[in-house]
Amino acid sequence: MNSLLLTGVALLWAILPSAVMSATFPAGASQMECRPRVFWIWISKDFLGSNQWQIQATDDSGRPYMFMDAVASQCGFTITSDLDEHLEIRMSYFACPVQSSDDSRFNVSLQFLVSFPSGVVSYDIAMNCLLSVPWSPREMVCEENYVEVSVTRIVPRTFDGENLLLGSQSSWPVVLTQDWYIDFQFRNGTVLTVNSTAAVKMGYEVRTTTTRVMLRSPYNTPQSQITLVQELPLEVTISTMSYKQPWVILIVDTTTACPVGPPFFTPTSLTWLTPAVLQPIVLDLKNYNDNGPTMGVNGKLISAKTVQQNGYQLSMNATAVGITVPIGAPGGTFKSDIQNNTYGTAYTIHLLLERIWSGLRSDVTRYIAYKSITTPFQPHPLFIIDYTIPELQYFNICLGNFPPDVSVSTLNIHGQIWTPDKAADRGFQLTTVTNSNGTSSIFLLVPFPDPLVEKTVLPGYEREYKLYVTVTLVLAPSNKTITITAVVPAKLQDIIPPVYKGICGVNRLIMDMTFGSMDLYWLPYIRDLPLTEELSRSYIVAVNSSVFHLEVPVPAIGLVYEEVTLKTTAVRLDFSLKDNKTLETMSSFSVACKFPTGRMLACLPNGTMIATALSEDVLPELDARRTRLRDPDCLPTEANSSMALFHISSHTCATTRMFDGMYLVNENAILFDREVIPVEKPVISRDPEYKLTIRCRYPVSQTKRVYGKKRVILQRGAQVERQASLRKVARHALNLQLTLAKDQTCLKFDKRP
Repeated sequence: MNSLLLTGVALLWAILPSAVMSATFPAGASQMECRPRVFWIWISKDFLGSNQWQIQATDDSGRPYMFMDAVASQCGFTITSDLDEHLEIRMSYFACPVQSSDDSRFNVSLQFLVSFPSGVVSYDIAMNCLLSVPWSPREMVCEENYVEVSVTRIVPRTFDGENLLLGSQSSWPVVLTQDWYIDFQFRNGTVLTVNSTAAVKMGYEVRTTTTRVMLRSPYNTPQSQITLVQELPLEVTISTMSYKQPWVILIVDTTTACPVGPPFFTPTSLTWLTPAVLQPIVLDLKNYNDNGPTMGVNGKLISAKTVQQNGYQLSMNATAVGITVPIGAPGGTFKSDIQNNTYGTAYTIHLLLERIWSGLRSDVTRYIAYKSITTPFQPHPLFIIDYTIPELQYFNICLGNFPPDVSVSTLNIHGQIWTPDKAADRGFQLTTVTNSNGTSSIFLLVPFPDPLVEKTVLPGYEREYKLYVTVTLVLAPSNKTITITAVVPAKLQDIIPPVYKGICGVNRLIMDMTFGSMDLYWLPYIRDLPLTEELSRSYIVAVNSSVFHLEVPVPAIGLVYEEVTLKTTAVRLDFSLKDNKTLETMSSFSVACKFPTGRMLACLPNGTMIATALSEDVLPELDARRTRLRDPDCLPTEANSSMALFHISSHTCATTRMFDGMYLVNENAILFDREVIPVEKPVISRDPEYKLTIRCRYPVSQTKRVYGKKRVILQRGAQVERQASLRKVARHALNLQLTLAKDQTCLKFDKRP
């Protein structure tokens, strides 16, 4: 019995108001059937909802009586649910509130109480059933929550005016006269004898009717015992009922035996086995004659044709009767569950087994056993299939497969929670499609342009779209939830690249860039320098809706000096666009130009200084071929009479290095060797004095500007200065060598960048 059906029901009687409204069931809310040996009552779960309910009857004294768990098993009620979770009640023809007429007509009147928010409503249940199949001499029913045995009476109804039918009907369960006794036998040979009153207090129901003697008991009583018959367990209660009068003794064998062994499972089927011969209740094996088993589903017997059509197997051999059902076969159903954030199912089917056998003369037994079987939880990982076609510009993912009792609760897309309705308002399409096998698939469509879709630009003007989605599903009616997370990528070459045009102007490099589709998300760089407002002051920058115009004069920050000779200087402008998040280069363009070499000072990132010395800088003009650096051995790289070109390393030619605040300063000088007469004591010279100081400043920190200054000392004492500036990325730590003097001499540092 499904105990959850009675959760909280016991409280209903305590909260009932003094006034109870009466009503009839709405159409479709209830069904009732007269089945062999039982009343069958069905109540829709949709009608009940989450409201509390209770079954009530009125005994012969007029007192209302509630049938809760313990009383239900003693009084012959089985309260369970069908495969679709609707309430199902089976009630024995010998149940406490049933009135019978010669054991052939049975009547019952019940009140079904439901506690709605507006109050408690009573729905009347009245059933009148005729016996459809004649009683066998002995009948035994192994219900889900009790076992009942009834045996034909073979003695007169009364003795000395004593009514053997009922001793007292003032309350339920019915108590027979004290002259009825029950003997319980145990394996060790002991016997427990109790009268009918004591038996009722122990949870049994004992009674006699016009034609039969009946004993009903719940399972797992102290008087029951587990017995293995052909290696299959039975719960057995060995008992006899007796009635004594001065001149007659009536003894009835009321032994019961019900199968309690678990079913056997394979990945594809389930099997219920019971002993072929129920020896505790079959004593005459010599004359035993079995009519063969019959199976049923959902409380009804089915034909051999239906057994075959549904794929069932009903078999019997010398040791066991077996019912095998393929998992998923008609007559059963799958029930969903969620355990540890894992979705799975269990297959449930309600089986019925009927056995009829006979012995000598009229010794016939009809045996019925109910068995509700649920397979173990079988995980079914939910899957996500990506049906996205990037050219359509939206994600199309399928989540499946779900049973009808699973629905979408929320969507978490890139950290934002959306209900299905709110998601639809935003433009996300959520569609449920029913599959041919009864399951459902859920399709989610999300457009690429939505801001919640992550976008990454890839090389080759390709863009990657990523959908981060977590779907929360809810399982009805338990409201258990499960989450499925997926990261769905899609690539599409949908970026319009920028178009470049380079021009060599007069002492300047010119670039025009026609915008593409992604420039909004890219940052402009000159070489490795971001084109900030400060940097652009050295340039000419003009921007309109479609074109970015850039002019960089020579010399200027950020230019690359590819080759410098006496005649030409080859300069390159490296322009790039970088992703604003990753700083990955997305597009680049270079403009290379050659200009006549003139006055110049270039401080290169590797510490090299390039400088020119022009004879025209002084009067009278000097012969540039006779210039040198501080180290007399360091002569021009190239020279003619009017101009000399020097490449000055930071580690040679007497170049000095010193710190000035946060700057490292490299310095050298271009000197001119004058011709004097006489050489030993120079007095006369036609050559001017010339000294050109070359100085480059490199910031110690990374990516800072460096400055160069060129100072020319003229014969007349005037100074002409020229400046150049670059940036330098410090790639290596400085090597510092420290020499300690042993006297008062100052410390000397040798600094090599």
